[in-house]
Amino acid sequence: DRRPLRPWAAPPLYLSSRLLTGKGEIIWSQTTHLGVIQKQRHFIGKFVDGQPISGEGVLKIGSGDERDSYKGELSWDGKPHGNGEMAFANGDVFKGEFRHGQPCGKGVQKLVSGEVYEGDMVAGRRQGQGRLKMADGCFYEGEFLNNVFDGRGRLVNLLKETFIGTFRLGLKEGRGRMEMPGGTVFEGTWQLGQREGLGVTYSPTGECHEMRYRSDQMASAGRFFFRLSSGAKRASPPPRRQQAARELPRGSGAAAAARLLCDPATPAV
Repeated sequence: DRRPLRPWAAPPLYLSSRLLTGKGEIIWSQTTHLGVIQKQRHFIGKFVDGQPISGEGVLKIGSGDERDSYKGELSWDGKPHGNGEMAFANGDVFKGEFRHGQPCGKGVQKLVSGEVYEGDMVAGRRQGQGRLKMADGCFYEGEFLNNVFDGRGRLVNLLKETFIGTFRLGLKEGRGRMEMPGGTVFEGTWQLGQREGLGVTYSPTGECHEMRYRSDQMASAGRFFFRLSSGAKRASPPPRRQQAARELPRGSGAAAAARLLCDPATPAV
C-alpha cells in the first residue's frame, strides 16, 4: 500500500489534483498476506505531479536502522531503475546500471572486504564479462556466471603465476596454460581445478618435460627433451615419441613443441 505524502518543513506546492510538486517524502510498503511489512522504500526529495524526480533525492530501502541508500534514476513506482549508486547497509557499494531495483548492466561493485568488481551484472549477480581484484591481491579477468568464474579467463594468483584457459563453476577446467614468473610454462588439462592427464612443462632455456598427472600429482616419471645447440646432430627418436606428439591437440603450443623436438626431419635450432 502507498502511504500519504508527508511534506518537509518547507511547505510544498500542491496542484488542484492534490499531487505533490516540490519537496516531500513518500513511503512504499511491501507486506505479506498477513499484513506484515517485509520491506519499505522511503524516498525523500523533489516531486513533480506526485512522481519522484530522479537524482533529486535519496531512496532508503529496508526497515529499521539497517537500510540501503540509493541515489539516482527511479522507476514510476520508486525502484532504482537506470543509472545510480547504491550504498548497502553492510557497507558494500554498487555504482552503475539498475533494472527494477537490482544492479543490471555495466557497473562497479566495491565490497567491504576489499574486493572490487568491474563489469556486467544480471539481476544483482556478476554475469558476463568482468574484471575482479580480490582482497588478497589475486586478479581475474574473463567470463562470469552466477558470481563465479565460468568460461574463458585469465587468473593471476598470489605467487604471480598466470593461468590462461577455461573455468567451470569457479575452478580450472579443460585445456589451459600456466605461466610462472621465472619464465617456466606448463600446458595441459585441468579437471576440478587440478592437473589431469598429459602435460608439458617448458623451461626458459628450451627444455621440456612431458608427463602425466593424476589429481594434480605426477603419475609417471615422464620424459625430458633437450634443445640441441646449432649444428649438433639430432638423434632419431623412438616411435613412442612420435605418438606422444599426436596425443596433444594439433595446433596447440604443446603439440607444436613436441613435434619440433621429436621430429628428426625438423632443422635444429
